[in-house]
Amino acid sequence: MMNNEEKLIERYVHLCKLMCREASDYTEERVKIHNRAMKEMQDLTETIRSDMSMANKVYAALLEHGDSLVQQSAATECLSLKIHMKPALTVLKRISRKGNRMAAMAAKRTLLIWKGRLNPNDPY
Repeated sequence: MMNNEEKLIERYVHLCKLMCREASDYTEERVKIHNRAMKEMQDLTETIRSDMSMANKVYAALLEHGDSLVQQSAATECLSLKIHMKPALTVLKRISRKGNRMAAMAAKRTLLIWKGRLNPNDPY
């Protein structure tokens, strides 16, 4: 039986993959799926953030995940929470150079914002 952290990790991975897969096809149905997944991801991250001990465990595991989109999303959350800073920056730098196009662009944007070179509200 899975513990709470394992369930959160599994759900996080599923939502990352669902959001990214659906975001590349702009049909009405897929946009709705993507938007529902985004809303669920927001709720999930609030749950994770509510317990910093759990957040440390969950995000440490997600940074090690094999999918670059999952790693990119987790690294961004880590920077926001100021946890696992060094591994998060390492992940973002690696993805910005070698990730798939979507993950690389998001990683580059996150690094620029983190370094204060880009306003998060400005288009990239």
